[in-house]
Amino acid sequence: MPTRDWRMLLLGLRQHLMRNQSFWVLGGVWSQG
Repeated sequence: MPTRDWRMLLLGLRQHLMRNQSFWVLGGVWSQG
């Protein structure tokens, strides 16, 4: 894929992770606990 597509994909993924940050934090705590 062109670099532009990778950058758009990374930006979309980062926004998705930030939007679900609380979910990922809870999931990390649950997996560690």
